[in-house]
Amino acid sequence: MLRPFSGVLVSDFYSAYDSLACPQQKCLVHFVRDIDDDLLKNPLDGELKTMAQEFGALLKQTIQSVDRYGLKKRHLKKHKKAVNKFLSSVQSSELTSPVANSYKQRFQKTGAKMFTFLEYDGVPWNNNHAEHAIKRFAKYRRVFDGLFTEDSLNEYLILASVLNTCEFNNLNVLKFLLSGEKSLNGLLSLAKTRSGNLKLRQSSVSDAQLSELQVGGCQDPPDGEATSRSQSIIQISCTDSHWKELCRTHLKARQEIQLTDFNADADRVWCKYQAVRHGARWNVRKRQRSAIFTFSQRI
Repeated sequence: MLRPFSGVLVSDFYSAYDSLACPQQKCLVHFVRDIDDDLLKNPLDGELKTMAQEFGALLKQTIQSVDRYGLKKRHLKKHKKAVNKFLSSVQSSELTSPVANSYKQRFQKTGAKMFTFLEYDGVPWNNNHAEHAIKRFAKYRRVFDGLFTEDSLNEYLILASVLNTCEFNNLNVLKFLLSGEKSLNGLLSLAKTRSGNLKLRQSSVSDAQLSELQVGGCQDPPDGEATSRSQSIIQISCTDSHWKELCRTHLKARQEIQLTDFNADADRVWCKYQAVRHGARWNVRKRQRSAIFTFSQRI
């Protein structure tokens, strides 16, 4: 099914994907999770600890560039030299620890595929998008397990694929279904048209309104307004298992919210999508582990 695919495949470390000829990006979140688990199981393994620290420092510098500039090749390619140096040092190292040696073999086999995103524009360094998309089917399977046939399952998967693709491109699903388009190119053209209309509406904002805006948020309001506004901002903790549902509910009502205990590395893309979808401005404060959604016009 994937053999004709010629883009960059973002996946976990399942070995079946290695048979595909297309460029691949391995999910670094999966890899970090694996190495963290082994560090907890082997706290006295100095070789593994040293390898993890060097990899962590390299990854931290790279993700800082992603946070600052986005997934832009011209800004990320500067890390290629450090990546090649790290991979070469791992390959030339003589290790006695079995666990550290297993990671040495992983770096030899898939090390280059872990940093493919440095060579392309718009390629993520994790497969969070795919895992988010599969949750819809996981919920369906949990509710209707044993109640669907092969035909009904195939029909559901087609609809779920259309729904996820429309949501990802910020396109109304009903509008796409009524348009009569039946191809991915048709869907993308509709999304592009909608994006152009949004830009046209945004360009009609007056200069006076634009002067009130700053990159990443609003200017500080007067003291009285700041007090009332801070009191009206709804606080949501990301430790709550339903925090995403609460976030969507309040954004639909155009209520300003602040997320606490926010994991910017894992949920930045999701929050950006929600901000675009609901017409909100958002600002991430990574050190404070928080994110704020605001609206230019309060209702």
